[in-house]
This record gives sequence, structure tokens and C-alpha cells, in this order.
Amino acid sequence: MAEPTRPAAGAEDSAGERGSLELAPRVVTRIAELSALQVAHVVRRSEGIERLVGRRLPRASASLDRDRVRIEVDVAVQWPCPVEEVAGQVRHHVAAETARLTGLTVRSTEVTVHAVTRESTPQRPPRRVQ
Repeated sequence: MAEPTRPAAGAEDSAGERGSLELAPRVVTRIAELSALQVAHVVRRSEGIERLVGRRLPRASASLDRDRVRIEVDVAVQWPCPVEEVAGQVRHHVAAETARLTGLTVRSTEVTVHAVTRESTPQRPPRRVQ
């Protein structure tokens, strides 16, 4: 039975030598949005006209330059919470997760809190048709 062939010692290529990976900005923005949602007090928000025009929160944008990225994240937070502290946690977490998952160097992460919402929004009972 033939044995599988192995590359000679030292002949293995590193990942960078075998090819390259190009990330679309949309991938980075999606990672940033999902990472922001992992921070306590950050909530999804899409109500009324905002939903129709695609202005849901969290929302992110990314500017890529080779292996560096600048990220802007817009979020909504629950009331009551320490807004400045939550924004700082979002900034740190989004930068760390983006770097970890993409291998990119995060040059800056700007966070804007666009909305403060109540902890729990009263839910209307479903309408019944009789």
C-alpha cells in the first residue's frame, strides 16, 4: 500500500504564500453590527419609516485600505443605562472582534448612539379575526 506523500521539511507554504483573501466592506460591516449587539444594553431598533428606508440599528460602515479598516457604528441602547460607558464597550468590542475575525488592523472605531429606548416595549396582543 502506498503511503501519502508529504512535503519536504521546510517546504510547507504559509497561508500568505498560497494566496490572498479579500474581504468585501459588507463583511466587515456585518461583523461590526453583530459584535455591537453582543454588548449589554445595545438593542436592535427598526420602527416605522426607519424600517422602510433601511435605517435599522445597529448600523455600521467600514472603510478598507489594504489590511487596515476604519469602522463607524450607530447603535440604540436601552433606558436606563450609562450611555458613555456602553459606547466605550461597543467601541472596544467591535474593534477586538473585527480584528480577531478578519485579521485586519482596526485603525479607528467611531460609535454614535442614535436612540435610547425603553427596557421593554409593551407588546400588543395579536388581532383576532372572527
